[in-house]
Amino acid sequence: MWTRRRIASTTAVLTVLALFAWLTFHSSEPSYQGKSLSAWLEQASRNQELEFTFPDVRLDTPTACAIRAMGKDAVPYLIRMARTRDTPLRRRFVDLSYQYDWIGLHPQHYSEIQAETWYGFLVLGPAAKTALPELISMLDDPAPEVRANAAFAIGKIGPDAASALPALQTLINNWFSRKPQREFSDERVLTAYALGEIGSAARSALPQIELLKKDADHSVRSVAEAAFVKITGNGLGTILESLKDPSNWTNWLFAAHATKFLGPNGAQAIPFLIQALQHTNPMVRLRALDVLSSIHTSPEITVPAILPLLASANNNVVDRFTALAILRNLGPSARAMVPTATLLQALADPDWGIRAQATNTLRQIDPEAARKAGIDSGDDRN
Repeated sequence: MWTRRRIASTTAVLTVLALFAWLTFHSSEPSYQGKSLSAWLEQASRNQELEFTFPDVRLDTPTACAIRAMGKDAVPYLIRMARTRDTPLRRRFVDLSYQYDWIGLHPQHYSEIQAETWYGFLVLGPAAKTALPELISMLDDPAPEVRANAAFAIGKIGPDAASALPALQTLINNWFSRKPQREFSDERVLTAYALGEIGSAARSALPQIELLKKDADHSVRSVAEAAFVKITGNGLGTILESLKDPSNWTNWLFAAHATKFLGPNGAQAIPFLIQALQHTNPMVRLRALDVLSSIHTSPEITVPAILPLLASANNNVVDRFTALAILRNLGPSARAMVPTATLLQALADPDWGIRAQATNTLRQIDPEAARKAGIDSGDDRN
């Protein structure tokens, strides 16, 4: 009797929570070609598109095209997602849904909601500037994850988000004037990132950048270094000096992380990153590939250096995956230097992650070849 009552009460609670979550996210949800925005975002997750985060590249996947077509109509939905809090109640709700899987409720983990939110703002970029007033108000939210989401979205809007500067500066000042109740470095990383993306118009925030450059967390410091370079146009030489000497791999990793957030502005680092691909430390090699993916320029020297990593004899899945990401971010500029056969071979790779990455890469580099390969529908390749 007790067990039945417990199951019944649990089912009722889960149903009410699921209904509330559905109403929160899906009321007035936009759609494109008969498919809702949430369905498109779920497709992006299946197709491993959500790892597109910081590189400033234009995505031409079916999902990205659909979100751009929805345009400003997608903004209110993305704002609701960005306001989601990672609460104990939400985590318990998700855990219960898996424990009682037979009920058929499948709520998303917070990390999944956040990744889809970031992807949406990445795709919209400056087109999401209608969200600025709400994003600025979110920088004062009690939940650090909400503030972090707002900072990321502001960064993706870029120079058009200069009106957010006072709120970003206040956020940083407040952080350093009080002892935080819990560590949440993502907020500081993304605030520094947002200031860097606003660019030269953020000069008034240089005092706050200096605070972030002294942060206890090395990731915060490195992103602040990159923001300083993008705002002032100075400081790249110091970063390049560290990249010239991978024997001091601790300093090298710090400089490489900063370079990642420079995007194409870090093109002068490419020769040093290519040299680092021969380093015996796997962390250095992987970081070099990751940064080359973020810079996504100079295909004439980048592509020949990474093509050997795509050879079938290379058993390092991470290397192959990241090398494909570099080609994907280079886009059509790499088309003449990448044998189509190499990408078609990757489409048949035993690893499903490589297959999905190869699908996205072929779409970006050669849409016509992608259509001939039957992968223009947006479906993942499993």
